[in-house]
Amino acid sequence: MPQNSYALLTNPLYIGKIRHKSDLYQGEHESIVEAEVFEKVQATLQRNGRSGGVMVRNRYGALLKGLLFCKGCSRAMTHSFTCKGERRYRYYTCTRAIKNGRKACPSGSLPAFEIERVVGDQIRGIAADPGLRAEFLRQAQEQFDVELAELATEQRGLEQELAWHHADIGKICGDGPATAPGGARLAELNDRVAQAETRLAELRHRIEEHERDQLDVGDIDAAFADFDNVWNALSPREQAQVLALLVGAGRVRCGRQHGRGFFPRHGHQDLGTSEARRCGMITVKKQVFFTRSKRGRRRIEDNPPASQTVPPGRVPRVSRVMALAIQFDDLLRSGTVSDTIELARLAKVTQPRITQVMNLLHLAPDIQEELLFLPLVTHGRDPINKKRLRRICADVSWNRQRQQWAFLRKTTAKQQNQ
Repeated sequence: MPQNSYALLTNPLYIGKIRHKSDLYQGEHESIVEAEVFEKVQATLQRNGRSGGVMVRNRYGALLKGLLFCKGCSRAMTHSFTCKGERRYRYYTCTRAIKNGRKACPSGSLPAFEIERVVGDQIRGIAADPGLRAEFLRQAQEQFDVELAELATEQRGLEQELAWHHADIGKICGDGPATAPGGARLAELNDRVAQAETRLAELRHRIEEHERDQLDVGDIDAAFADFDNVWNALSPREQAQVLALLVGAGRVRCGRQHGRGFFPRHGHQDLGTSEARRCGMITVKKQVFFTRSKRGRRRIEDNPPASQTVPPGRVPRVSRVMALAIQFDDLLRSGTVSDTIELARLAKVTQPRITQVMNLLHLAPDIQEELLFLPLVTHGRDPINKKRLRRICADVSWNRQRQQWAFLRKTTAKQQNQ
């Protein structure tokens, strides 16, 4: 914001006041801007700062910018993105993970589109939730009562002040001809009476409007009837602004497996229902589940993923090496690589190591199949290792290979049973 515009918006002369150093004094000139409007402008400037507010810098319309917090470490989650070609992938990352590494935060990154969709669905679901409508009506009624009480208190104070001024005016007029000091005092009292009557008329008008604008159940239903269409018609930046207003007293917190609702700005701990109502907020909790797509991207599912029973144990190393040898042979036969030298360069190993792996292809086909489907190893070392297979691979006769393989299987079975 240019300096002259900032000075213009913060000048107290427009509300009838004069600034001297750090103090404000009431001036003799009339105000041309309402004090309430001026205070709103100052609050907006203080929130945004001279360099522009959060929403001004929110170029990509991140709905949860400044609202999303990590449940695992109670740190803010900042919006970021990566680009691949012309596509942009947005996500939210815990600031602790950014500063101290990925392992420092248990939650990890969240896909921006998915988590924003969940929160947006909760916002759009306000219109269909009778409990939230009732809570909104209750809070609106409480706010209405508080504002009406403040207006009534100010009205009683002005009426009492007018009574005092009229008493003083009657006393001055009853003392006889007005002297110079008495005339000045009378003029001052008349000015105060005029100001008080003007303000009293404004208060009465505001009280009438306030009572006329009191909300009821029908008004709430009518207001939320078309909320979904209005929300969908908003641009991403406008949705972010509306969301910041709706979640003005809370924060969205997310953990590794599920997202939690809205919480107060003055703390990160969970509050009870009574404490939440005292703070004037509505708590919405939504449990979601994160899964991985085929390409490894995290996405949100409404239902928990089906539990998959993983058998205990690990695949023997010789089975993996056998599969690798078959894969290398396919690359050579298809012409993807020209020779074992290029294969060693791509695998970043030496050529003799590639030769050791490829020697497993000298085994009989049925032995290769058995190697691929060896039982899982649940504990200890692998019963069959590559060193035991080298002697079998060196034999050119498949029959002798089968005999040696049967003896090896029998020996390892005895060792496992002991």
